[in-house]
Amino acid sequence: MEEPEDGAQCSVELKPMEKWLQEEEDGECRPCCIAVIIGDYQKVLEDNGHSELSEELASAVGGDGDDPILEVAKAMDRVKKLADKETRQKLLGLDCIAQENPSGRR
Repeated sequence: MEEPEDGAQCSVELKPMEKWLQEEEDGECRPCCIAVIIGDYQKVLEDNGHSELSEELASAVGGDGDDPILEVAKAMDRVKKLADKETRQKLLGLDCIAQENPSGRR
């Protein structure tokens, strides 16, 4: 997966959020991490003119599927693919924050 280009290197190998979520280990709360950064994802999208992608995330958050947090992770991966490069880099930076701290604590 690509790395953020903002000069900051991620200390872990970034994975798609869907895959990362499914690899949870003892003592971690990966769903907590996603819950913490989803608002930041939406703000980045809105601030960069991608309100339609922010709405897609909001729909996933409000979804009632069998595994709502997995649906949110899938939506996070989808919007990264659809966003422009600059926005995608900012979203990857958020992924890095979450994946470096899977306990969900800020």
